[in-house]
Amino acid sequence: MYLGPRVVQGAVEGCGQLMRWLRDNLQIVQSVNEIEILAASVDSTHDCFFVPAFGGLLSPYWEDDARGTIVGMTSYTRREHICRAALESTCFMVKDMITGVEVDTGFPISELLVDGGMTVNNLLLQLQANFINEPVIRSSITEATSFGAALMAGAAKGVDIFPISADKMKLDVTFSIPSTTFTSSMADNERQRLFKRWDKAIEKAKHWVSD
Repeated sequence: MYLGPRVVQGAVEGCGQLMRWLRDNLQIVQSVNEIEILAASVDSTHDCFFVPAFGGLLSPYWEDDARGTIVGMTSYTRREHICRAALESTCFMVKDMITGVEVDTGFPISELLVDGGMTVNNLLLQLQANFINEPVIRSSITEATSFGAALMAGAAKGVDIFPISADKMKLDVTFSIPSTTFTSSMADNERQRLFKRWDKAIEKAKHWVSD
């Protein structure tokens, strides 16, 4: 019996929270916007990896006793590399979550649609496209969650702000701000090398609290 469409959800430690931690706790930047500027000023982290498991690791690792780690630092490591490693950490975790969804469902994910405050960060989205090796499409409305809630509230009161096509679950409207697509510019061998190092960094973060 067909029960209609289903949604698979995965939770990743908040990227916005991590950016605020760099600003407020580590105090290596004065504003969140500065993080992208610093991260873009270097071409790589030089194998510095940041695992932001401040309260454990969520999907797909599910390790409550993991804690945050920064590994691979050398005397060459500067705040620019740490900022870039922080951005990359979100992209690594999203890729791991996508892989888990594909394994569990048997359906490949051929593109990633993104929204939210952090999607104004072009470097973050380019890194994400590099790591998943699929197009990353930024919504024309970056705060799509709030917009969707407004649509639902209006529909509940009989106010159709925009008509919604039920068969496609899409709005029948064109927005003045177009969506933006980011595609991978990373070689496969470099992607594989980075993920091997990332897996090692994840293992370092695990079982930190356990006896």
